[in-house]
Amino acid sequence: MSKEDTFDTEIEKLEEEIVDFLLNKSYFFAGQKTPFAIIKVYFLTRRDLTQEMIKKLTGLSRGTISQELKKLIDAKVIRKNKVSSTGEITYTLDSVEFAFIHAFYNAQKDLVDFDKELAELKADIEKNLNDINDLNGFDEINQIVNLFSLSMPFTLGLYKMLEEELRELKNKRS
Repeated sequence: MSKEDTFDTEIEKLEEEIVDFLLNKSYFFAGQKTPFAIIKVYFLTRRDLTQEMIKKLTGLSRGTISQELKKLIDAKVIRKNKVSSTGEITYTLDSVEFAFIHAFYNAQKDLVDFDKELAELKADIEKNLNDINDLNGFDEINQIVNLFSLSMPFTLGLYKMLEEELRELKNKRS
């Protein structure tokens, strides 16, 4: 990385805290410690990145980085910005808003995908209630299933709203 691609030590420490927070504590990237999410977070802090910069920041392999960059481009989260005389491509994040909405949408998508399994689980509990009602831990699990079931209509509504917002933002950028 060139001097202009590196941050001062104090800024790098802050960046590490931000990356850690976004990947481990924020709802935007909750449960998304995938290379896709990790790379996306670095675009939030750096805006412009090359594959070499991503490799140094994340330790991911070039093949993984290439695959994940393609996914981010296909999702319109980033774009190819410029190619150097040596053929090195710089990728750019144009919209932090879009990146956050995209991340939040993906977190909601995981919950939406769980909806069918949740309905089946709830049906199984109701069907076998007499057999499992007295088992140790049943009350706790049943409460969690009920909580998820009650929140699912909100999650589905939020998911549809985020889907529409992403569509509108993509159209603005096209």
